[in-house]
Amino acid sequence: MTGMLKVMLINGVIDDTLHITFVIAHRHGTFKNWRAGHDTFHSCCYRPSTASKVCYDGGSTQKKAWHWTVNNTSNERPSTSSHSAWSQYWRRGHLHSCPGAFQGNYEDSIREFWHSTFADLGEHSRVLDIGTGNGAIARLALDFAASRGFNWQIEGIDAADIQSAGIPVNSGQCTLTLRGNQSSELLDHADDSVNLVTSQYAIEYTRVDLSLAQVARVLVPGGIAAFIVHHTDANIVTVSRNELAFFDYFYQQLNLFGESRELIQHFDTSGLISNPTLIASDPNAKEIMQRIQRQLSSITDFSHMHPDCGFARDIGTQFASTLNAIPRAGRANTEHVLQVLEQEMAAHAARIQANIDAAHDEQAIAKLIQQASQSGLENLSLSPLHRSSGELLGWALRFRRAV
Repeated sequence: MTGMLKVMLINGVIDDTLHITFVIAHRHGTFKNWRAGHDTFHSCCYRPSTASKVCYDGGSTQKKAWHWTVNNTSNERPSTSSHSAWSQYWRRGHLHSCPGAFQGNYEDSIREFWHSTFADLGEHSRVLDIGTGNGAIARLALDFAASRGFNWQIEGIDAADIQSAGIPVNSGQCTLTLRGNQSSELLDHADDSVNLVTSQYAIEYTRVDLSLAQVARVLVPGGIAAFIVHHTDANIVTVSRNELAFFDYFYQQLNLFGESRELIQHFDTSGLISNPTLIASDPNAKEIMQRIQRQLSSITDFSHMHPDCGFARDIGTQFASTLNAIPRAGRANTEHVLQVLEQEMAAHAARIQANIDAAHDEQAIAKLIQQASQSGLENLSLSPLHRSSGELLGWALRFRRAV
């Protein structure tokens, strides 16, 4: 396919002495030699894969956690708390959890679902968005209402420490406010105070029974609750499983962080950073680099076996470009880059693990509907939600509080 990204194994050369084979994604399978000091070398720096369409959304419950240290020596995935992982994600300024799949705010069938939900509200309404992130669904509501001259009060809450919290947004007669560090399992809203509760890829991360009880409590009689929930068969979840398999492979079979730190230390103590021309004649440096080369090659093999796992390609590229830059960057800067990468990987693993744990099959979605009924919410509709291309996005549900 024209323009499709392919993963190739090519050779990185720095100062004509340090040779590290690394993974690089580029178009049309063209081979190039990337060399430090050339502008083209910077094309191999880390960037999110355009082929990966992974979605993430903020939740409040920490499902899995492992003790994390910078210098991980075990064969388990290092991790961080769910709250920290999502706070870190939203602080980067992402509007929503599908930055690779939607440019700007949500479009296609997701936007259509929410617009059809908003259409049932009156001119003066109050909307509460649960697990709002940086307010994607809340902003859809704001734009919808403002374009019609309505007077809506819209609030988005999230368990994470979200970037835009506390900064009101006004549009026409409508106001949008976001609040972080707020649990949907214990809302501070008054009874019978909200006309619509929304949640996309969020309520399923919580104690659903507690959240649904709170939703029913704050809704006015006849008020609507609408959710989009992760589906176990959705592409979002399939990609997450592949990426989690990569993390398990990376930490159980490889030792790239350890080998990389050993290489940095050896370069520093042997004077190779200040005099890189000696690298080619240093047997210890060559031995460490050969071990790193083999591990980067195995990442390439993994990415070929799991073409949806763009994250594996990105990690290989990041390691290679970081290590190739040791003589220029120095020990402290290179160690800092590796530390940040390790933290990013731990946070990413926590998010995709939560995504997998939260996904609902037919049995789980039936239980959710039963729990909603027990809380006083009548199910109005349930259907799988697909993009216009046919890709499964999740479950779409609507409920009404009994009058």
